[in-house]
Amino acid sequence: MGLSDRLSHIKINSEKNEIEKIDDNNKTATTTVKVQLPNEHVVEDCGTCTLLGVDDTKNKMFQFMNTGGADKIDSSSKTEQHRFWEPLDEPVDAVGLGNSGWNLLHTIAAYYPEKPDAQHQEDTRQFLQAFSKVYPCKVCAKDFQEVLTATPARLQSQHEFAQWMCEAHNHVNKILGKPEFDCDQVDKRWKRTAIKKQLDH
Repeated sequence: MGLSDRLSHIKINSEKNEIEKIDDNNKTATTTVKVQLPNEHVVEDCGTCTLLGVDDTKNKMFQFMNTGGADKIDSSSKTEQHRFWEPLDEPVDAVGLGNSGWNLLHTIAAYYPEKPDAQHQEDTRQFLQAFSKVYPCKVCAKDFQEVLTATPARLQSQHEFAQWMCEAHNHVNKILGKPEFDCDQVDKRWKRTAIKKQLDH
């Protein structure tokens, strides 16, 4: 059974935080399971999903799952979904990969908790270690591993982590002969709430 087949057997109700599994033998019978789904209105979110229209796509995905499969979706919706998920014209190059990687890392740092508990700090530390090992550019991966060894990530607070990430990025920029970024501006660059505060004033 493929992923789409498995997904067609469940219904998701994000308003009630429920997942309903459809009985294979009796399509009208369901088993409801209470779950803790993400609440985007309570937990501070980077806003990137909303900015890129992923919220709409997510809702369409849930609609797709609730209808029982692609056969019940009209052709225009299929075309729109195909355009959204179709691959890029060509594989990403080293520059594009680097930019995407740093954007991810800086955004994680921007929305890191101001007072993270020990588990969150450990999860982040392990993520950085794993990222430095699986990054698909051996030279870049080795450089990031050396940064983590020489100057371990400062994970005590959001400010410290964001500053550390900026310093790590500037270390790479210096090696590549690129201009360094002003680390006092990291939140303005990567945190949407900082942008909103600027617009409100």
